[in-house]
Parts: sequence; C-alpha cells; structure tokens
Amino acid sequence: MDVANGLDLRRHLFMDRAIEEYADERGASPGLRVTWQALDNMVADFYATQFVPTIIPNANTAYNIVDSRFITHDNYYDQGLEKEFNYGVRLKAEFGTFNLQAMVTSRYNHLGQVHWAASGINKPLPNSNYLGFVFNTYCEATQGYAPGQGCGPLLAGTAFEVAPGGLGSAEE
Repeated sequence: MDVANGLDLRRHLFMDRAIEEYADERGASPGLRVTWQALDNMVADFYATQFVPTIIPNANTAYNIVDSRFITHDNYYDQGLEKEFNYGVRLKAEFGTFNLQAMVTSRYNHLGQVHWAASGINKPLPNSNYLGFVFNTYCEATQGYAPGQGCGPLLAGTAFEVAPGGLGSAEE
C-alpha cells in the first residue's frame, strides 16, 4: 500500500549503477502510519506521507538526464505540490478461512515527466538570411506583430528557440 519516496538522482547517477538498489538515495518523506484493531477479526490501517518528487541532476553536470541545451521546468514547486500528501486506507477482515481486504490510496506521481513545452523566449528569426527575413516579414504582416518582433511571439509559444547553437544529431 505504501508509495516509494521520490528518488534523488543526483546521488544515484553519481554513486550507483542503475540496476543496483537505491533505497538510500530516496528523498526523506515525513509520514504517519496508524493501525487500529477495530474488532478481533477486523483491522483498519491508515498512512499519510508528505509528497516528495524525484530530484533530477542540475544542467551542465556530467549526470544531467536532459541535455543541458534544454531548459527543464520544475513544475512540482511551481504548483505548490511539495505541500501535498499521499495517503491510503486499508480495511482487512477475517471470516473463518476467508480474508477480505479493501483499500484505497491517493498519491501524486513522484517520477514526473519530461516533455516539450513552450520556450517562452520571444526572439525573432535572424534577418541576416533570406528565409529569416521572409518569415519575420510574413509574421509581422499576418499576425499583427510590431515591426522588429518578427516571428518571436509565435516561436515563444512553441518548444523551439532561435539560437546559434542547437543539437548536432538526431540522437541528441
């Protein structure tokens, strides 16, 4: 019935191989467990633990999961989820040779997810090449953007950013 705490991948990726046990790299999660013997043949079990998300390594380190040219947004803390709790209730009853159990849990996913999101970077395409100039002119004419903004506001709503760097291969 319990939910494992979030994993601190900063230590796990540095000290262990991925296939080894990593219980000692779990984030601390304060909790409470209560068991009540309601009757001789009936038990009620309850637990509540503070939600602790998995912590990923910082960008520009040798152990980062997502390439450092990408920006990761930690939405757990943006949404205030560090103040939430995982909890569950289990009822167990024995009837002669039969056991009956019922349980319900509510938990937040501590693993998180990595997905493309809006970059939020409002930067026009470079006018130094023909294609950039044409697209910037088109965006300003059709979208009503102010002169000089080009396609910047449009690109800010996508996962793409105008930058001189980038990825060098499909694997990256």
